[in-house]
Amino acid sequence: MFNPKHNMKEILNVKTALGHLSIVFILILFICVFLYMLGIPLIYWATFGEGASSDRTYEMPIHIFIENWGALIIILLACAIAMIYNLNKRDIRHSKSYLITAAVISVLYIFRNPIIDVFIGIS
Repeated sequence: MFNPKHNMKEILNVKTALGHLSIVFILILFICVFLYMLGIPLIYWATFGEGASSDRTYEMPIHIFIENWGALIIILLACAIAMIYNLNKRDIRHSKSYLITAAVISVLYIFRNPIIDVFIGIS
């Protein structure tokens, strides 16, 4: 079963499956961008619509938190679930791919606004 101390040493010492890492990273990056740019705003718009009530909801602190960090929370939960699932299957190489992806996505997410500005400035 899942043992965090024992498995973390194993995960860090095993070689990375580069093919799996690249596929997982690109897929999770696209999902994160989709959630941040389109998914979460569409869900809020479909739920609250337009008008005075949506303006009040938009200014609530919980909405600001969900809008800014909701995509990252969903992605990190998905990576953690996939990593634990692969650890239970004893597929440590693929678990390391999810761990690396979660770490890189977390760092990139902190700088999401400058990154988005660069891509918008290109077009």
